[in-house]
Amino acid sequence: MAKVIRFDTDRLNEDMVSISELIKSMRERVRNLENQITELEGMWTGPGSDAFRNALRSDLVGLVMVIENLEKLNGYEDKACGKFRRCEDKVSAAIDEIRV
Repeated sequence: MAKVIRFDTDRLNEDMVSISELIKSMRERVRNLENQITELEGMWTGPGSDAFRNALRSDLVGLVMVIENLEKLNGYEDKACGKFRRCEDKVSAAIDEIRV
């Protein structure tokens, strides 16, 4: 029995755009968080402040890495979408050339 893979390039493109917007929002929120941390640093000093600031900065580095990896995955999705669209175009052109 033949196996069939159904693929919706329009849906993939919509998902890719949605994910791009979410990633952009995440980056903006990280910038806001960094600004708030900077403000907090000016209000609080001492060893507790240093430990808290270092923990926050470490967490931010991890968060930025997650966002960068999401961007890479979204890039792969973009490439896949392009390849599927080109394939669909070739199949459509081949069908159009069939004369009965």
